[in-house]
Order: sequence, then C-alpha cells, then structure tokens
Amino acid sequence: MTDTTPDTMSRAIRAASRLAVVWQLVIRRSLSNWRLLSSVVIGVLLASSLMAGTVIYFDALRETALKNTLAQAPPTDLDIVLQSRRGPTTQDEYLRLNYAAVGEINDRVAWMLKGSVRAGRSPTMFLAQPGMEEEAGSDNARTYFVFIDGLAENVEVAEWGRMPTGNALHQPGEPPGVEAVVPREAAELFGVGVGDSL
Repeated sequence: MTDTTPDTMSRAIRAASRLAVVWQLVIRRSLSNWRLLSSVVIGVLLASSLMAGTVIYFDALRETALKNTLAQAPPTDLDIVLQSRRGPTTQDEYLRLNYAAVGEINDRVAWMLKGSVRAGRSPTMFLAQPGMEEEAGSDNARTYFVFIDGLAENVEVAEWGRMPTGNALHQPGEPPGVEAVVPREAAELFGVGVGDSL
C-alpha cells in the first residue's frame, strides 16, 4: 500500500523539482562546454571500443594458435587416456565404474571429442600348456586378455587365422575356455596357431 499523505506528496514534488533544476543546470553547462563534452564522449566511446576489440582479438589469436598447434601434433598425441585399476571385477562393478567415467567425460570433455574407444585388460598371468600348469612361471611366458571396442573393424585377420566365435568351448564341469585373437608376432613367438590351447 502506498503512502499518499499530503506530506509525502509534497516531499516527492520538491524532490522532482530539485531534480529538474539540477538537470537544467547540467544541460546548460554541457551545452556551453560542448567541445569539451563531445571530446570526452568520443574518448569514452573509443576507449570502450578498443577494450572490447582487444579482448575479441586476443581470444581469436589464442584460438588460432591452439588450432595451429593441434593441426601439427600427431593424432596419437591428442588422445585422452582415462584409466582405472580395479580387480578382480564383476559385471556390476564394471557397469558402476563405466557409469562414473562416462558421466565425467560427458560433463567435462565431450564437446571436444571425435570419438571414444572402450578397452579392458586383465592382469598379466603365467602362460602354460593345458596339463602342464605346474611348469607355469618356469620361463618368461606371460599373457593377458584385452577387449577393445571396434576391434574387428580395425584389424586385418591373417589368411590362416579367424576371429573368435561366440560358441561355448567347454562342457559343464570342465575348465572354462575362451577364444582369443593373438597378434601375428606373438603367435610366431609362442609357436601357436588356430585351434591351439594355452
């Protein structure tokens, strides 16, 4: 509710008349010194334009320098590797870790990514022929398992090789078996081929 008493109204009228008198004085003084006022106004406009232009110029210069630096760098130097060590793990543990990682990626760096590749790696373990497990560790034979998204699209399978199938390799009660892809150099080093068991 607004106070409309005569005292408040008269105070408002007095304040408005004083403001009008002050503005008349400011306008008269400004018009009498119009050369000084115009130079001050032009100077303020020029300074504001220069300051705004400097910020825009340096932002553009910084962006151009970054683009030039990135264009000269090898693509592998621009990879961001997000790594976590957990083990032994379960499907639930993996999903929980994946959810946290994907959330951070989407929040912080998704705007600059061209793509992402998921990969996992088991701990390194001794390598031995079936039935000769007691000899495991007697030599330098070690191995580990890896999975990588889009592996089939990014590798060339040798003419004597093939990609793993999704079929079960063992009967219930037998030790589990997993088909794997082995790089040519590792296959030649260990003397293994398609159908061999390790």
